[in-house]
Amino acid sequence: MNPKARREGGWTVCLIPDDPAQDTVRFHFHRRLLSVLVVLSASLFGWSVFVTTHYVWLQRSYQRLVRMEDEYEQMKQDFTKVRQYSYRLQSDLERMEQQVRRLQVIAGATAGGNIPQIAGIGGESAPTPQTVGRAHLLEQQWFLAQSQQKVEALQAQLNQLYEVFQQKSVALSATPSILPVRGYVISGFGARIDPFTGAPDFHTGVDVFAPYGTPVVATAAGQVVFVGPQGTYGQLIIIDHGFGIFTYYGHLSKVLVHKGDMVKRWQVIGLVGSTGRSTGPHVHYEVRYQNQPLNPLQFIVEAF
Repeated sequence: MNPKARREGGWTVCLIPDDPAQDTVRFHFHRRLLSVLVVLSASLFGWSVFVTTHYVWLQRSYQRLVRMEDEYEQMKQDFTKVRQYSYRLQSDLERMEQQVRRLQVIAGATAGGNIPQIAGIGGESAPTPQTVGRAHLLEQQWFLAQSQQKVEALQAQLNQLYEVFQQKSVALSATPSILPVRGYVISGFGARIDPFTGAPDFHTGVDVFAPYGTPVVATAAGQVVFVGPQGTYGQLIIIDHGFGIFTYYGHLSKVLVHKGDMVKRWQVIGLVGSTGRSTGPHVHYEVRYQNQPLNPLQFIVEAF
């Protein structure tokens, strides 16, 4: 062995061919070279592990980033839909409020309290990654809370209006708004000449001509409180409609209801006649409020 190689140390690799005629090939590796190779191999292995690990981490980070971008786009779309819904809800509530105001005017009712006003919820700009999240969530929660207050106020006023209209419905059903018979008025309400004496007279109702036996109907819902002959009225029916309103139907030839009966508007209660102080077949029709005679024609809203 070469003394120098022995001093330096190392390894010798011999390649011995099968053919004895060929020379043996020797490779001598010095210890220093082997150390360098070992260090390089370890470094290369470590670098390979680092690169592989970092690549895997980058791949996963990229996939997470892609998912976050997809979620962000979906979140923007969701917030846009919620914002559009909020605008529609605000517009619908404003229309409802206007309708309630109109109904209050029609009903002659006063507001049961102020309806909360809903403030705007911002411009048209799209949310950014910094703003999407808690801020927008709080904004929508605030808007929905305001909307809930407005809905509750509207509901309270609608309930009030319902009660008002219920009361008015009862009052309207009790208002004598039609003539009691198909015919025409031959003597109006108020001052006139008495057909029997020729003297000035005050007529407490109207006389409506119709052929003898023509059906006479109730002009509003109520309860029959009197049936029978009554002096100059002849055969008379009196109906109490509530609210201090009474109607009189005189000179009937036949009565078709009894005291205590509940009747509806348009219900036949008797037949035209000429009983009592009468010059011919007709119905003497009166409307009284708190026992004071009123002009029946001022209540007429529908022709017979």
